[in-house]
Parts: sequence; C-alpha cells; structure tokens
Amino acid sequence: FVLTFVVYYWILRSRTSIDSNVIEQTWIWHKQVSIAKITQLKFIYIPYFSWLLAPRLIVRSGVQVHVFHSADPRVLAAFAALSLPKTFD
Repeated sequence: FVLTFVVYYWILRSRTSIDSNVIEQTWIWHKQVSIAKITQLKFIYIPYFSWLLAPRLIVRSGVQVHVFHSADPRVLAAFAALSLPKTFD
C-alpha cells in the first residue's frame, strides 16, 4: 500500500515540459534531454486509447534512452510536432 501511495503521489506531482532547447520531466528522478543532442525519437500515442496505453515520447541521445510521459494536450502536440519529419522548401 505504501509503495502504491508513493508512486501515485509522484505521478500527480510530476511535470513534463518542452521548449525550443530541452525536454524535461520531474518525477522521482529528474530527466532532461537537450533537443540538439537527440539522435532518435519515437512518439507513441493512440487517440481514444490513452486510457489503456499512456502517451509517451521515447528519446535516444547517444547511448542513453529516456521515456517522457504526458497527458497534457499541449505537451502532446509539442511531442507530435517534434516527431514529425522536417520538410524543406
């Protein structure tokens, strides 16, 4: 029971943010990745099934792999924009 309560508390307290330089998530462990150092990323989001499979961004920077979870629509939109291929005119 205590372990469940602690994890639930940290889930409610955690924050995920993204700006033009960095992706950051506070939780029990603080995660931060510079966007310039990202070598590979995958955005996993299935509309209408986020209750079953939590939306997440999986990021590889060098040999490290970080998983960022979010439920905020603005953060999910930023994750989607980051994961789309860049087009050049």
